[in-house]
Amino acid sequence: MICYLCLKKRETSLSWRRLFRLREDVLCDECRQSLVPYDGKLTLSPLRDVIICYEYDESMSHLLYTYKKIGHVALAEAFISDFKRLAPLVRTHDIVPIPAHSTDVERRKFAHVDELLRAAGIPYRHLLRKRHSIQLSAMERHERLKQRHLFESISSERLTRPIVLVDDVVTTGTTLRQAAALLYERGAPDVRAFVLSRPIHNRRGNRANGRN
Repeated sequence: MICYLCLKKRETSLSWRRLFRLREDVLCDECRQSLVPYDGKLTLSPLRDVIICYEYDESMSHLLYTYKKIGHVALAEAFISDFKRLAPLVRTHDIVPIPAHSTDVERRKFAHVDELLRAAGIPYRHLLRKRHSIQLSAMERHERLKQRHLFESISSERLTRPIVLVDDVVTTGTTLRQAAALLYERGAPDVRAFVLSRPIHNRRGNRANGRN
């Protein structure tokens, strides 16, 4: 098997996963173990809560760069087990990916958050449209916090179900806050978020660069 990230060939040993014909991990053991689970807590008003899977560090940055910038779409399969955690909510909640701007989708040829959900078989719906192709990652923290009106509603439909927003990286929370506020305005009774990664600030004097 070839690791989807480092592209090194490795032997596939017999495992319970293979015995029961479940999906093999697309990452090698070394790449998988380099991803650090997030053990902190993030409070972002007006969201009810925010679930974060991993730290956004050098390993995650490299993986997301390969996935989003280079366009290795198959890397979405690396997080199937993480996004499967949303499966119990599908019947009672609307799963809503944070949208990329249309120009970014055209350039990449895919919507990166959509693909993470699709790989895990999680149904979702689009309720928001990104107004500008502004890249928050290119801004300083104080500039990101000042950004206003990042999104607009796709329709005037009154929302009645709780919502789970989904994104790949959260830093200041500007993106999630604005998306949640707009959904509450449209009637959503509850908004929470599920995010793949978040930077850990001031670890060994460094800060990983995030996006939102």
